[in-house]
Amino acid sequence: MGKETKPQSRYAIAERFIACRRGVGLSQSCLGRFVGLCRQAVNEIENRRVMPHDSTWDRFCEYEGRGQGSGIGHLPKNYWRDCLLEDESAAKGDTFCASR
Repeated sequence: MGKETKPQSRYAIAERFIACRRGVGLSQSCLGRFVGLCRQAVNEIENRRVMPHDSTWDRFCEYEGRGQGSGIGHLPKNYWRDCLLEDESAAKGDTFCASR
C-alpha cells in the first residue's frame, strides 16, 4: 500500500483526526502518543489552526489503517489506565509530548 496524499484542506484533516480519535475513544494525548505529537499539537490540528507535517500525516494514516476493522484490539495492556494517568498529569499543568 502506497502512502496517502495529505489533503490540502485543514478542515478535511481535522475531521479525519477527530473521527479516528473518537472512533476508538482516545483522548488527544493518547492519539498524540501514537503519532508522535503532544496533546496541544493534536488540538491545534483538530481546531484547524495548523497542518500536520508530512511525516506526522504518514504516521497518522498508518495508525488509522491499523485501527480500521480491528476496533481497539491493538491497544497495549493497561492502555486506558495509562491514558487516564496522563490526562490527570496534564490537568495538573504538566505537559506530555511524545518523543519520536
